[in-house]
Amino acid sequence: MEEVWKDIKGFEEIYQVSNFGRVKSLLRKRRNRNGYFYIKEKILKQSINTYGYLQVCLYNNCERSVKRVHRLVAETFIPNPSNKPEVNHIDGNKTNNKIDNLEWVTSKENITHAFKIGLRTVTEEQKTKLRILRTGKKFTKEQREKLSEIRKGENNPFYGKHHNEKTKNKISEANKGKMEGIKHPRCKKIICITTGEIFDYMKQAEDKYGIPKSNICKCCKGEIKSAGKHPITKEKMIWKYIE
Repeated sequence: MEEVWKDIKGFEEIYQVSNFGRVKSLLRKRRNRNGYFYIKEKILKQSINTYGYLQVCLYNNCERSVKRVHRLVAETFIPNPSNKPEVNHIDGNKTNNKIDNLEWVTSKENITHAFKIGLRTVTEEQKTKLRILRTGKKFTKEQREKLSEIRKGENNPFYGKHHNEKTKNKISEANKGKMEGIKHPRCKKIICITTGEIFDYMKQAEDKYGIPKSNICKCCKGEIKSAGKHPITKEKMIWKYIE
């Protein structure tokens, strides 16, 4: 492949970058107090930043700019019709800035590629957290068994593309959080001080009185004094957690 040089955007006729990942300053005429002089063309020295990428310092009208070389190459030589924000090194080598080793990617594509080639790995701590989420260890054994039964065959309200009336009822109950015996372990009982009623979780109170759960929660936390009014007595309803 032949090395091709092109002007860097914003630094035209001052600096150029090549498809090989090299950067050079061009021959140009400058003036000082003694008259005019010429700056010779030369290949710029590249340094490695704290993230492992090669960078160069460019000057324009006495203003200094630090540029990453891989982005200069991509912006100059590689089309980006989808306007993707990041440049990926295909072989994983951050110092290989040749045009055939670079591509425009999204952040998700960049991370996926890093895991695929082994630049990033999942730690044992992260694996444990994923395992806990997948096995549902935040639920009790009895709750996991009931959830497992629901997922099987006819008992699964989300099984199949078409639902009969019985299945629709199960879906409705599931959406309302009323699956018998199944409640998230972090749900707290609450009491309405105004009426003396006790509810196993806020959804029950919301269904009965039509008061948003968010307002009931704020009242329980003491962020607001009351949430809703009693439909008959019109008293302000005060809510508290039952410890």
